[in-house]
Amino acid sequence: MKINGVNQTENISKYLSILKGNKPKVNFTANVSDSFEISEDAKKLSSYMRVAKDLLEKSEIEDEINAARIMEEIKKNEYSIHDDKIVEAIISGLIKG
Repeated sequence: MKINGVNQTENISKYLSILKGNKPKVNFTANVSDSFEISEDAKKLSSYMRVAKDLLEKSEIEDEINAARIMEEIKKNEYSIHDDKIVEAIISGLIKG
């Protein structure tokens, strides 16, 4: 493999030319185009993900509101749990093992 050196004189000359206001010669033309196609399955997945995200955000907001309500009731010594909810939780725990 051969590595050629850098022509410092030429590079300095180009730099000074640019400083003087001369535009550098560019020998590059690009006729490139790019495109992509999204499948119907990908579009469906995207919409499902969007719905799931919205539902999760809504659920988080509802949880925060509910937690704030419970904390306020606890501070006022007004928080109580119905007996049927306690029994339901105990039975559910026993069934799940």
